[in-house]
Amino acid sequence: MPHTIASVQFLRFVAALAVCVHHAHTAAVVHGLMPPTAGLAARMTDVGAAGVHIFFVISGFIMVYTAYGKPSPDGPGTFIVKRGLRIFPIYWIVCVLYLAAASGGFIAFEFGLSGLVASLLLLPGSSSLIVGPGWTLTYELYFYLCFAAVMVAGRSRAIVILSLFFMTSIVLGTVLNPSNAALKLITSHLLVEFIAGGAIGILYLSSHTISSRLTTISIVVAIAGFATSVSAIGSIPSALAWGGPSALLIIGLVMAEKSGRLPVLIRRTAWLGNSSYLLYLIHTLVFDLMLTLLREGGASPNHGWIWIVLIVGMSVLIAIVMHARIEVPLNAVLARLVLKGRMPGEPVSQTALARPERESAGSPYPVAAGPVR
Repeated sequence: MPHTIASVQFLRFVAALAVCVHHAHTAAVVHGLMPPTAGLAARMTDVGAAGVHIFFVISGFIMVYTAYGKPSPDGPGTFIVKRGLRIFPIYWIVCVLYLAAASGGFIAFEFGLSGLVASLLLLPGSSSLIVGPGWTLTYELYFYLCFAAVMVAGRSRAIVILSLFFMTSIVLGTVLNPSNAALKLITSHLLVEFIAGGAIGILYLSSHTISSRLTTISIVVAIAGFATSVSAIGSIPSALAWGGPSALLIIGLVMAEKSGRLPVLIRRTAWLGNSSYLLYLIHTLVFDLMLTLLREGGASPNHGWIWIVLIVGMSVLIAIVMHARIEVPLNAVLARLVLKGRMPGEPVSQTALARPERESAGSPYPVAAGPVR
C-alpha cells in the first residue's frame, strides 16, 4: 500500500490555510469588521484563492499514486466507491450544519427542494448552493469518473488518453463558449491541472530523480510566480497564473522528499493536512457565525486583522477536532460496512477554493476570488 507523502499533506494544509485567510479578509469586510481596502495586504490575501489550483494538481498526483503505487491496483468500480466515501458522507454532515445555521438565521438560503437535492449530489451549477466551496468537488468527481474510465490502460497511457480528451474538450469550449453548467465543467481549462498532477505522479513512481538544485529552483520559481500574480490577478487565465506555480511547487517538494531532502519542519507539520478537507468545507460557516457574534458584541473594525487571525485559528481548530472525532471514525465504519475492510490512509485530494461560477446563496460574500476564466 502506498505510504503517506508528507510534502503532499503539508501542501494540502498550506493551500487550505491560504484560502481561509483570503476568505477571512473578504468576510471581515462584508460583516463590517474591517474597512474596505485595496492595499497590498488585501491583494496578497487574494492570492490565497490559488489554493484550489494546488489541490487540483495534488488530486491528479494522488490518483496516479494510489492507483498505480501498489502491487494490486483497485478496479474502476472500487476506485469510484472509495472516492465517493471520501467525499460525500462528511460533506453531507457539514451540509446539515449549514442548514442548521440557516434555520437559526445566521445565513440565508434561496433554493427549493430540487436545488437542495442537486447541491447534496454535487451536480454542476448547484454544488455551491449549500456549501460554497462545493463547486470544486464537482470538478473532482468529474476527474475521478474520467480517470476511472481509463485507469485500466496503465499509468502512462491513462494520462496520455486523458490529456488528449481534456485538451480536445478545452478547445471545443473555447470555440463554443457554452453557457450550460455541465458543459462549462467538461470544457474548463482547469482540467489541465489534474493532468499536470498526474504527470508528476508518473515521474514520482518512476526510477528517475531530480537534483537538489533543480528541486530548489522549482520551488523558488513557484513561490515567485505566486508572488508576482498579485499584480496579474484577473488579467491572465488562472491555469497559467496559479496552475503553473502550483505544479512547480508540488514537483519540487515531492521529488525532494523522494530523494530524502525534505525539510524536517515539513515532515513534522504534515499531519495538519489530514483535516484540510474539513477545513475547506467548514470555514465559511465558522466565519459567518463568529463574525456575526463579534459584530453584535460590539467588536471594533479597527482590529480587523485580529478578527481574521481569530476566525482562521478557530476554523483550523474545529477542523482538526471534527476530523479526529467524526471523519476518522466515520471512514472506519464505512470501510467495514461498504468495503469489508479498512480504507487506505493515503492523502486524498479534496479541494480548496477558487472563484466559483456563481456566488454561494448561503453566504453574503463570494466563496472565493481569482482569475478563473
